[in-house]
Amino acid sequence: MYIFSVAGSSSINYIVNKTSRKITYALGAIMVFISSIILFILNNESYMWVFPTVAISGFGQAICMNTGINMISEVIGVSGNSGAFVFGMYSLLDKFSNGFLIFMILGSD
Repeated sequence: MYIFSVAGSSSINYIVNKTSRKITYALGAIMVFISSIILFILNNESYMWVFPTVAISGFGQAICMNTGINMISEVIGVSGNSGAFVFGMYSLLDKFSNGFLIFMILGSD
């Protein structure tokens, strides 16, 4: 699955040059959304579709993550004073949201 994330990361520059960052981000989000719906629908008899679907999801996640960080860099610009604060808040909110999501998935047992 790692190879699909690398392929997604390396293809971002090509996609951004052909379209824009917003469209690239939307494309990645659509890929993740569609693959999540497919994974939700799959049952035990259709196990062979899990790996291609997860590959598409990994590709879309890599695109979303890299494009999102690039968008944050665009917002900051060349100002180094606010850059540390913005990336610090991004990191903090990322940790909180991941912790909350893991707590919700695993439950409070």
